Amino acid sequence: MRYRELGRTDLTVSEIGYGAWGLGQGAWVGADDDSAVRALHRALDLGVTFIDTARGYDRSERVVGRALKELPGGGEGVYVATKARPKVPVPLEPSGLDVMETFPSSHLRESLETSLRELGRDHVDLLQLHT
Repeated sequence: MRYRELGRTDLTVSEIGYGAWGLGQGAWVGADDDSAVRALHRALDLGVTFIDTARGYDRSERVVGRALKELPGGGEGVYVATKARPKVPVPLEPSGLDVMETFPSSHLRESLETSLRELGRDHVDLLQLHT
C-alpha cells in the first residue's frame, strides 16, 4: 500500500480508501453487518487507513464504528471521513447555492454529533458537505 498526505492536512492516508456506502444497506444492497465488518477488517489488514462514510448511507457509520471498536486500539491510526447532508434539498448544480442556508452551523453540529455517536468516536478526521 502506498500512502500520501490528504490535501493540505498533516494526515497521511492510504492511497486506496474504503468507501463505506455499501455497508449501510440502504440504496445499495450490501452484505449483512457481520460480513461488512469482516470486509472492512480485511481492507485495514491490507493497509487501508482511510474510510469514507456518510450520514446518508443508512447504517454505514454504525457498522464502521463497530468494526473500528473491535480492533486493538479501537482503530487508532485509521482516519474516518463522513458527510453531512444539506438541511434543505438542493439542486446538483452549485449555482445560486447559499451555503449558510443549506448547511447552517447548528445543522452541521447536530449532524456531526449524530455521526460521532454512530461511529463511537470523539472526532472525525474530515467532515464533508454532501450534495
